[in-house]
Amino acid sequence: GMFSLEVLFLRGNKFSSLPSGIGFLPNLKYLDVQACKYLVSILDLPSSLSFLIASYCKSLERVRIPIESKEELCVNIYESLSLEEIQGIEGLNNSFWNVSVARRSHSPNKLQKSVVEAMCNRGHGYRISFIVDVGLEMPDWMSYRGEGCSLSFHIPPVFLGLPPVFLGLPPVFLGLVLWLEKGTHLYTHTNIIIIIKNKSNGRILFNDKRAQIGLHIFMEGWIRYISRSEMAMEDYCADDELELHIYPEPTEYALRMGHYWKRGVEGCGVHVIARKSDSFEESAVGTDTVMPSPPLYHLLPHPHRCSIRASTPKQWCDFLLAGLQNHDIGLLLLGKKELDG
Repeated sequence: GMFSLEVLFLRGNKFSSLPSGIGFLPNLKYLDVQACKYLVSILDLPSSLSFLIASYCKSLERVRIPIESKEELCVNIYESLSLEEIQGIEGLNNSFWNVSVARRSHSPNKLQKSVVEAMCNRGHGYRISFIVDVGLEMPDWMSYRGEGCSLSFHIPPVFLGLPPVFLGLPPVFLGLVLWLEKGTHLYTHTNIIIIIKNKSNGRILFNDKRAQIGLHIFMEGWIRYISRSEMAMEDYCADDELELHIYPEPTEYALRMGHYWKRGVEGCGVHVIARKSDSFEESAVGTDTVMPSPPLYHLLPHPHRCSIRASTPKQWCDFLLAGLQNHDIGLLLLGKKELDG
């Protein structure tokens, strides 16, 4: 009967709300309401749900994620331009977030603010893809930037040299922002390979292949946040120089269909996300003459570089909010099961 239903396709229907009773289907795993152009809200979903497809719902204003959602929940919302709120999105702690940014300005700022703030504050990996030129430039105050697809860089000591007795304190280093400079065009069916390794001994701290899943053909570039938990920090020493390598390769589907086209990576950057070290910054900030106001970064000490520019999650969030306002955003949230698979 209905209570054993696992997959429900309602694509293209003309209802304004979900049929009653969907929230009481204990085994429902896959719900597709794509292109339901009169659908206004998606509120009552069962906690058993693993996939929600709600793209091209032009009247959709509100989505509620079940509080008891499992770690593998995937949500796909593109081109639903009236969307104002996604309730419960901050609870998807184990998801990898893909955010696409387009030129049009239909998306309410309320949605952009809630999505960006939740994305920056939860401390997990995400990617922002620029589908068209949105005018967001790689800032001059990035920790490191350069031409081409590789870059050498340092990160601050995780605990800024504190002795082991103090390791119960919150770590300073939180993660890295990688930026592929705009002007880089990559076909949708392209794997982006990201490798971070220790320059002296070749040990790999991070290795990731993330296909460009989406409904758009070209990208102008992207931002990828790597949290500290994604990196093999046990293989890192406080003064190691690291190397970033980014390169594209076609997926099997692209090769089979002959749809692959690429241009080389034109430029990349690395920016450190970290808590402040106030005692150091007070003495060092005067040496940095280009700090914006209000400041979007701070300075952290490093044994070989004197200081490294870094941003707190709040500073980085403020930068993204200013740059992404008045642009459409689409969401693809990949659950833990999809990532591990």
